[in-house]
Amino acid sequence: MRDSQFKYGRCRAAAVTVDITPPKNMYHRMWGAALHDQAAGVHQPLEVNLLWLKSSATAAVDTDVLLLSVDHCLFWAADLEPIKQSLSAATGLDPEQIVIYFTHTHAAGLMDSSRAELPGGELIAPYLAEIGEKVSVAAAALPDSLEEMWLTTNSGHCSLAQNRDYWDEANNSYVCGYNPLGAADSTVMVIRLCDLEGDVKTVVVNYGCHPTTLAWDNELISPDYVGPMRRTVRQALGEIPVVFIQGASGDVGPREGFVGDVAVAVRNGQQLGLAALEALAAMPVEPAEFSYDGAVVSGATIGTWSYKPFLSEQITSMSRFESMQTSFDLEYRSDLGTREQTQQELDALLSTGVDANGGADAARDQ
Repeated sequence: MRDSQFKYGRCRAAAVTVDITPPKNMYHRMWGAALHDQAAGVHQPLEVNLLWLKSSATAAVDTDVLLLSVDHCLFWAADLEPIKQSLSAATGLDPEQIVIYFTHTHAAGLMDSSRAELPGGELIAPYLAEIGEKVSVAAAALPDSLEEMWLTTNSGHCSLAQNRDYWDEANNSYVCGYNPLGAADSTVMVIRLCDLEGDVKTVVVNYGCHPTTLAWDNELISPDYVGPMRRTVRQALGEIPVVFIQGASGDVGPREGFVGDVAVAVRNGQQLGLAALEALAAMPVEPAEFSYDGAVVSGATIGTWSYKPFLSEQITSMSRFESMQTSFDLEYRSDLGTREQTQQELDALLSTGVDANGGADAARDQ
Protein backbone atom coordinates (compact mmCIF):
# COMPACT_ATOMS: atom_id res chain seq x y z
CA MET A 1 0.00 0.00 0.00
CA ARG A 2 1.17 3.52 -0.82
CA ASP A 3 0.42 6.83 0.88
CA SER A 4 -1.27 9.30 -1.47
CA GLN A 5 -1.28 12.40 0.75
CA PHE A 6 1.33 14.19 -1.34
CA LYS A 7 1.35 14.71 -5.09
CA TYR A 8 4.58 15.21 -7.02
CA GLY A 9 5.61 16.71 -10.32
CA ARG A 10 8.77 17.60 -12.22
CA CYS A 11 9.37 20.54 -14.54
CA ARG A 12 11.70 23.46 -15.01
CA ALA A 13 10.88 26.60 -13.05
CA ALA A 14 12.14 30.03 -12.05
CA ALA A 15 10.61 32.70 -9.84
CA VAL A 16 11.24 36.29 -8.81
CA THR A 17 9.66 39.00 -6.65
CA VAL A 18 9.14 42.55 -7.92
CA ASP A 19 8.30 45.51 -5.67
CA ILE A 20 5.39 47.55 -7.08
CA THR A 21 4.66 49.79 -4.09
CA PRO A 22 3.02 52.99 -5.41
CA PRO A 23 3.76 56.53 -4.23
CA LYS A 24 2.40 57.05 -0.73
CA ASN A 25 0.04 59.81 -1.92
CA MET A 26 -1.54 57.55 -4.56
CA TYR A 27 -5.28 57.58 -5.17
CA HIS A 28 -6.63 55.23 -2.52
CA ARG A 29 -10.38 55.05 -2.99
CA MET A 30 -11.90 51.58 -2.70
CA TRP A 31 -14.58 51.99 -0.08
CA GLY A 32 -17.68 54.15 -0.37
CA ALA A 33 -17.57 54.84 3.37
CA ALA A 34 -14.00 56.20 3.27
CA LEU A 35 -13.46 59.90 4.01
CA HIS A 36 -10.05 60.13 2.32
CA ASP A 37 -9.07 60.08 -1.35
CA GLN A 38 -5.30 59.61 -1.16
CA ALA A 39 -3.13 57.27 0.86
CA ALA A 40 -1.31 58.68 3.86
CA GLY A 41 1.53 56.15 3.76
CA VAL A 42 2.50 52.53 3.28
CA HIS A 43 1.83 49.65 5.67
CA GLN A 44 3.77 46.96 3.78
CA PRO A 45 5.19 46.88 0.24
CA LEU A 46 3.06 45.65 -2.64
CA GLU A 47 4.59 42.84 -4.69
CA VAL A 48 4.29 40.92 -7.90
CA ASN A 49 5.56 37.37 -7.55
CA LEU A 50 6.33 35.78 -10.92
CA LEU A 51 6.66 32.05 -11.56
CA TRP A 52 7.73 30.63 -14.93
CA LEU A 53 6.96 26.94 -15.43
CA LYS A 54 8.42 25.01 -18.36
CA SER A 55 8.30 21.35 -19.31
CA SER A 56 11.35 19.27 -18.44
CA ALA A 57 14.32 19.19 -20.80
CA THR A 58 13.50 15.59 -21.69
CA ALA A 59 9.92 16.38 -22.74
CA ALA A 60 8.98 15.86 -26.38
CA VAL A 61 7.21 19.24 -26.58
CA ASP A 62 8.11 22.52 -24.87
CA THR A 63 5.28 23.96 -22.79
CA ASP A 64 5.61 27.30 -21.00
CA VAL A 65 3.33 29.08 -18.55
CA LEU A 66 4.04 32.38 -16.79
CA LEU A 67 2.12 33.08 -13.57
CA LEU A 68 1.95 36.47 -11.87
CA SER A 69 0.48 37.12 -8.43
CA VAL A 70 -0.25 40.86 -8.21
CA ASP A 71 -0.97 42.80 -5.01
CA HIS A 72 -4.03 44.69 -6.21
CA CYS A 73 -7.77 44.17 -6.12
CA LEU A 74 -8.17 44.18 -9.91
CA PHE A 75 -7.26 46.03 -13.08
CA TRP A 76 -9.94 46.78 -15.64
CA ALA A 77 -9.38 45.23 -19.06
CA ALA A 78 -8.25 48.52 -20.61
CA ASP A 79 -5.46 48.81 -18.04
CA LEU A 80 -4.57 45.13 -17.84
CA GLU A 81 -4.23 44.46 -21.57
CA PRO A 82 -1.19 46.75 -22.12
CA ILE A 83 0.62 45.01 -19.26
CA LYS A 84 -0.12 41.61 -20.72
CA GLN A 85 0.98 42.72 -24.20
CA SER A 86 4.21 44.11 -22.74
CA LEU A 87 4.86 40.78 -21.02
CA SER A 88 4.17 38.92 -24.24
CA ALA A 89 6.56 41.10 -26.23
CA ALA A 90 9.30 40.80 -23.60
CA THR A 91 9.07 37.03 -23.17
CA GLY A 92 7.94 35.78 -26.56
CA LEU A 93 5.02 34.01 -24.91
CA ASP A 94 1.51 34.18 -26.30
CA PRO A 95 -0.91 36.15 -24.09
CA GLU A 96 -2.75 32.87 -23.46
CA GLN A 97 0.41 31.52 -21.79
CA ILE A 98 0.43 34.38 -19.29
CA VAL A 99 -1.87 34.03 -16.27
CA ILE A 100 -2.31 37.03 -13.97
CA TYR A 101 -3.81 36.50 -10.53
CA PHE A 102 -4.78 39.36 -8.26
CA THR A 103 -4.34 38.81 -4.55
CA HIS A 104 -7.46 41.00 -4.32
CA THR A 105 -6.34 43.33 -1.53
CA HIS A 106 -8.88 46.09 -0.93
CA ALA A 107 -6.27 48.33 0.71
CA ALA A 108 -4.23 49.38 -2.34
CA GLY A 109 -6.75 51.64 -4.08
CA LEU A 110 -8.72 50.96 -7.24
CA MET A 111 -6.20 51.46 -10.04
CA ASP A 112 -8.45 52.78 -12.80
CA SER A 113 -6.75 55.13 -15.27
CA SER A 114 -10.09 56.79 -16.04
CA ARG A 115 -10.01 58.32 -12.53
CA ALA A 116 -7.15 60.66 -13.41
CA GLU A 117 -9.12 63.78 -12.41
CA LEU A 118 -9.62 62.60 -8.84
CA PRO A 119 -7.14 63.43 -6.04
CA GLY A 120 -4.05 61.30 -6.62
CA GLY A 121 -5.61 59.91 -9.78
CA GLU A 122 -3.01 61.58 -11.98
CA LEU A 123 -0.51 59.06 -10.58
CA ILE A 124 -2.46 55.99 -11.72
CA ALA A 125 -1.56 55.83 -15.42
CA PRO A 126 2.21 56.37 -14.89
CA TYR A 127 2.11 53.82 -12.08
CA LEU A 128 0.42 51.19 -14.24
CA ALA A 129 2.98 51.82 -16.98
CA GLU A 130 5.77 51.37 -14.42
CA ILE A 131 4.28 48.05 -13.31
CA GLY A 132 4.19 46.87 -16.92
CA GLU A 133 7.83 47.81 -17.43
CA LYS A 134 9.03 46.26 -14.17
CA VAL A 135 7.30 42.91 -14.57
CA SER A 136 8.28 42.67 -18.25
CA VAL A 137 11.96 43.18 -17.47
CA ALA A 138 11.78 40.65 -14.63
CA ALA A 139 9.89 38.09 -16.72
CA ALA A 140 12.29 38.40 -19.66
CA ALA A 141 15.19 37.42 -17.38
CA LEU A 142 13.50 34.33 -15.93
CA PRO A 143 14.37 31.86 -18.73
CA ASP A 144 18.05 32.25 -17.86
CA SER A 145 17.25 31.01 -14.35
CA LEU A 146 15.09 28.02 -15.29
CA GLU A 147 16.20 24.81 -13.60
CA GLU A 148 14.79 21.36 -13.04
CA MET A 149 12.62 21.27 -9.94
CA TRP A 150 10.47 18.96 -7.91
CA LEU A 151 6.93 20.15 -7.15
CA THR A 152 5.36 18.73 -3.99
CA THR A 153 1.75 19.51 -3.08
CA ASN A 154 -0.17 19.22 0.15
CA SER A 155 -3.28 20.64 1.74
CA GLY A 156 -3.95 21.97 5.20
CA HIS A 157 -6.60 23.99 6.99
CA CYS A 158 -6.93 27.53 8.29
CA SER A 159 -9.90 29.06 10.11
CA LEU A 160 -9.18 32.62 8.95
CA ALA A 161 -11.90 32.50 6.28
CA GLN A 162 -15.43 32.78 7.65
CA ASN A 163 -18.84 33.13 6.06
CA ARG A 164 -19.74 36.78 5.48
CA ASP A 165 -23.48 36.63 4.67
CA TYR A 166 -25.15 37.88 7.87
CA TRP A 167 -28.86 38.50 8.32
CA ASP A 168 -29.44 41.91 9.90
CA GLU A 169 -32.81 41.62 11.61
CA ALA A 170 -33.04 45.34 12.32
CA ASN A 171 -32.78 46.19 8.62
CA ASN A 172 -34.54 43.02 7.46
CA SER A 173 -31.79 42.32 4.95
CA TYR A 174 -28.48 40.53 4.48
CA VAL A 175 -25.25 42.43 5.10
CA CYS A 176 -21.72 41.57 4.08
CA GLY A 177 -20.36 40.67 7.49
CA TYR A 178 -19.23 37.82 9.70
CA ASN A 179 -21.84 35.10 10.14
CA PRO A 180 -20.80 32.72 12.96
CA LEU A 181 -23.43 30.21 11.82
CA GLY A 182 -22.36 30.11 8.18
CA ALA A 183 -20.05 27.65 6.45
CA ALA A 184 -16.68 28.39 4.85
CA ASP A 185 -14.02 26.28 3.16
CA SER A 186 -10.91 26.14 5.35
CA THR A 187 -8.65 24.38 2.82
CA VAL A 188 -5.13 25.72 2.25
CA MET A 189 -3.32 24.32 -0.79
CA VAL A 190 0.46 24.61 -0.99
CA ILE A 191 3.07 23.71 -3.59
CA ARG A 192 6.75 23.58 -2.69
CA LEU A 193 9.25 23.95 -5.53
CA CYS A 194 12.72 22.58 -4.75
CA ASP A 195 15.78 22.19 -6.93
CA LEU A 196 17.35 18.76 -7.29
CA GLU A 197 19.60 19.47 -4.29
CA GLY A 198 16.53 19.95 -2.09
CA ASP A 199 16.73 23.73 -1.69
CA VAL A 200 13.34 25.45 -1.55
CA LYS A 201 13.14 28.01 -4.36
CA THR A 202 9.55 29.18 -4.16
CA VAL A 203 6.19 28.35 -2.62
CA VAL A 204 2.65 28.63 -4.00
CA VAL A 205 -0.19 29.21 -1.51
CA ASN A 206 -3.85 28.93 -2.54
CA TYR A 207 -6.56 30.03 -0.11
CA GLY A 208 -10.01 31.54 -0.46
CA CYS A 209 -10.59 34.54 1.81
CA HIS A 210 -11.44 38.10 0.85
CA PRO A 211 -8.54 40.41 1.82
CA THR A 212 -10.90 42.81 3.56
CA THR A 213 -9.27 43.07 6.95
CA LEU A 214 -8.65 46.73 6.18
CA ALA A 215 -11.52 48.93 5.05
CA TRP A 216 -12.65 52.57 4.98
CA ASP A 217 -10.83 53.71 8.13
CA ASN A 218 -7.47 52.52 6.80
CA GLU A 219 -5.42 55.18 4.98
CA LEU A 220 -2.31 53.08 4.32
CA ILE A 221 -1.37 51.20 1.15
CA SER A 222 -1.32 47.54 2.14
CA PRO A 223 -1.43 44.01 0.70
CA ASP A 224 -3.77 43.23 3.62
CA TYR A 225 -3.22 39.79 5.19
CA VAL A 226 -1.38 38.51 2.11
CA GLY A 227 1.76 40.51 2.90
CA PRO A 228 2.09 39.31 6.51
CA MET A 229 1.37 35.76 5.30
CA ARG A 230 4.35 35.98 2.93
CA ARG A 231 6.55 37.43 5.66
CA THR A 232 5.63 34.57 7.98
CA VAL A 233 6.53 31.99 5.34
CA ARG A 234 9.79 33.78 4.51
CA GLN A 235 10.83 33.97 8.14
CA ALA A 236 10.86 30.16 8.10
CA LEU A 237 12.06 29.42 4.56
CA GLY A 238 14.14 32.44 3.56
CA GLU A 239 13.58 35.34 1.19
CA ILE A 240 11.93 33.32 -1.56
CA PRO A 241 9.10 34.30 -3.90
CA VAL A 242 5.73 33.36 -2.40
CA VAL A 243 3.04 33.12 -5.06
CA PHE A 244 -0.39 33.65 -3.52
CA ILE A 245 -3.39 32.52 -5.57
CA GLN A 246 -6.70 33.82 -4.25
CA GLY A 247 -9.37 31.13 -4.10
CA ALA A 248 -13.13 31.29 -4.53
CA SER A 249 -13.87 33.85 -1.82
CA GLY A 250 -17.18 35.42 -2.85
CA ASP A 251 -18.96 34.78 0.44
CA VAL A 252 -15.99 34.45 2.80
CA GLY A 253 -13.73 36.91 4.57
CA PRO A 254 -11.70 37.18 7.77
CA ARG A 255 -13.59 36.81 11.03
CA GLU A 256 -12.12 40.11 12.18
CA GLY A 257 -12.30 42.50 9.26
CA PHE A 258 -13.50 45.84 7.88
CA VAL A 259 -11.22 47.67 10.33
CA GLY A 260 -8.59 50.38 10.10
CA ASP A 261 -5.95 48.79 12.33
CA VAL A 262 -3.13 47.21 10.29
CA ALA A 263 -2.16 45.10 13.32
CA VAL A 264 -5.29 43.04 12.65
CA ALA A 265 -4.14 42.41 9.07
CA VAL A 266 -0.77 41.27 10.43
CA ARG A 267 -2.43 38.78 12.80
CA ASN A 268 -4.67 37.46 10.05
CA GLY A 269 -1.70 37.01 7.74
CA GLN A 270 0.34 35.26 10.41
CA GLN A 271 -2.53 32.85 10.97
CA LEU A 272 -2.62 31.88 7.29
CA GLY A 273 1.18 31.82 7.03
CA LEU A 274 1.47 29.41 9.94
CA ALA A 275 -1.20 27.16 8.41
CA ALA A 276 0.72 27.13 5.13
CA LEU A 277 3.94 26.32 6.97
CA GLU A 278 2.25 23.43 8.77
CA ALA A 279 1.23 21.93 5.42
CA LEU A 280 4.75 22.49 4.09
CA ALA A 281 6.42 21.04 7.20
CA ALA A 282 4.47 17.81 6.76
CA MET A 283 6.13 17.18 3.39
CA PRO A 284 9.03 14.73 3.12
CA VAL A 285 12.45 16.31 2.86
CA GLU A 286 12.90 14.75 -0.58
CA PRO A 287 10.16 13.60 -2.96
CA ALA A 288 9.80 9.84 -2.55
CA GLU A 289 7.22 7.10 -2.34
CA PHE A 290 5.96 6.34 1.17
CA SER A 291 4.77 2.74 1.25
CA TYR A 292 4.03 -0.07 3.64
CA ASP A 293 6.91 -2.45 4.44
CA GLY A 294 5.25 -5.03 6.64
CA ALA A 295 4.75 -6.10 10.23
CA VAL A 296 7.38 -6.19 12.97
CA VAL A 297 6.59 -8.03 16.20
CA SER A 298 7.84 -5.94 19.10
CA GLY A 299 5.47 -6.70 21.95
CA ALA A 300 2.72 -5.22 19.80
CA THR A 301 2.65 -6.02 16.10
CA ILE A 302 3.90 -2.85 14.43
CA GLY A 303 3.13 -1.83 10.87
CA THR A 304 6.21 -0.21 9.34
CA TRP A 305 6.39 2.31 6.51
CA SER A 306 9.37 3.92 4.77
CA TYR A 307 10.30 6.19 1.88
CA LYS A 308 11.66 4.66 -1.34
CA PRO A 309 13.17 6.55 -4.28
CA PHE A 310 10.91 6.92 -7.30
CA LEU A 311 11.64 4.66 -10.25
CA SER A 312 12.74 6.27 -13.51
CA GLU A 313 9.43 5.48 -15.19
CA GLN A 314 7.58 7.14 -12.30
CA ILE A 315 9.67 10.29 -12.71
CA THR A 316 8.96 10.28 -16.44
CA SER A 317 5.24 10.13 -15.71
CA MET A 318 5.52 12.93 -13.16
CA SER A 319 7.35 15.09 -15.71
CA ARG A 320 4.36 15.29 -18.03
CA PHE A 321 3.52 18.99 -18.20
CA GLU A 322 0.51 20.48 -19.96
CA SER A 323 -1.45 23.72 -19.91
CA MET A 324 -5.15 24.07 -20.68
CA GLN A 325 -7.72 26.87 -20.58
CA THR A 326 -11.45 26.29 -20.35
CA SER A 327 -14.32 28.77 -20.45
CA PHE A 328 -17.97 28.07 -19.78
CA ASP A 329 -21.14 30.05 -19.13
CA LEU A 330 -22.95 30.11 -15.81
CA GLU A 331 -26.67 30.62 -15.48
CA TYR A 332 -27.82 33.79 -13.74
CA ARG A 333 -29.14 33.05 -10.27
CA SER A 334 -32.93 33.19 -10.20
CA ASP A 335 -33.00 34.35 -6.56
CA LEU A 336 -31.16 37.59 -7.32
CA GLY A 337 -32.92 40.79 -8.26
CA THR A 338 -32.33 42.65 -11.50
CA ARG A 339 -29.92 45.58 -11.75
CA GLU A 340 -32.88 47.98 -11.72
CA GLN A 341 -34.34 46.39 -8.57
CA THR A 342 -30.98 46.51 -6.82
CA GLN A 343 -30.54 50.20 -7.69
CA GLN A 344 -34.02 50.99 -6.38
CA GLU A 345 -33.26 49.22 -3.11
CA LEU A 346 -29.97 51.10 -2.80
CA ASP A 347 -31.65 54.46 -3.47
CA ALA A 348 -34.31 53.68 -0.87
CA LEU A 349 -31.70 52.71 1.70
CA LEU A 350 -29.71 55.90 1.14
CA SER A 351 -32.82 58.07 1.34
CA THR A 352 -33.64 56.73 4.81
CA GLY A 353 -30.18 57.37 6.22
CA VAL A 354 -29.84 59.84 9.07
CA ASP A 355 -26.78 62.10 9.04
CA ALA A 356 -25.58 61.82 12.61
CA ASN A 357 -21.90 62.44 11.96
CA GLY A 358 -21.76 66.09 11.02
CA GLY A 359 -21.83 65.46 7.29
CA ALA A 360 -19.67 62.35 7.35
CA ASP A 361 -22.48 60.08 6.20
CA ALA A 362 -23.25 62.33 3.26
CA ALA A 363 -19.60 62.40 2.26
CA ARG A 364 -19.41 58.63 2.44
CA ASP A 365 -22.37 58.31 0.09
CA GLN A 366 -20.48 60.14 -2.66
